[in-house]
Amino acid sequence: MKSNELELIKNLLDNYAEIVFDNVHEHSRQTTIDLVKALKIVKREIVKRQIVSLDNLRIISCKNGVGEWEISPLHETFDTRGEAEKRLKELTSKKEIENGR
Repeated sequence: MKSNELELIKNLLDNYAEIVFDNVHEHSRQTTIDLVKALKIVKREIVKRQIVSLDNLRIISCKNGVGEWEISPLHETFDTRGEAEKRLKELTSKKEIENGR
């Protein structure tokens, strides 16, 4: 995340705090525009982290009894290890496509 993006989010949170805590009911049109920009930035960062976290996926035995195997840390459960391996391969392929490989 760029420093100007962080600054935008910080300023937006300050403006929001004034609106909520100081009981100010009016805000500028720019505050609304900045809110949309900030939400897009946050969404982009979340998606970026989700893609990176796919590198940490692994198959483990299921502890909660829903299935025999699960993909950690997603907690997707499967009855057979083969099903879990197939799904892990799908997720890995999706990651490679999203990363342009």
